[in-house]
Amino acid sequence: MTTPPDESAPGWVNTLAILAMIAGLFATALFEVLLLASAPNGKPDYLARLKAWMLAGLLVATLSLAGSIWLLVVGRPWAAVGVGSAPVAFAILAVVIIARVERP
Repeated sequence: MTTPPDESAPGWVNTLAILAMIAGLFATALFEVLLLASAPNGKPDYLARLKAWMLAGLLVATLSLAGSIWLLVVGRPWAAVGVGSAPVAFAILAVVIIARVERP
């Protein structure tokens, strides 16, 4: 069963979804820069973990951006806001996890 598009959503929700996508892209860029800044003088196993985190961040950002655009096209602006802001949550959680795991 498919549900009809959300016709009751106000027009500003589309703008909010676009702002969520932009925030997700900025969060991903900052996350990638943070990982690159911590890479010098790293051991090979640490660099491999950083590379995996970087690829995961890029994957989340790409899927989030594509999913949010698709949700806007099919008329689901509130879902697009949630999906578009997923990279922000991912970046915050990843930084917390990395800080706990890589503690000296």
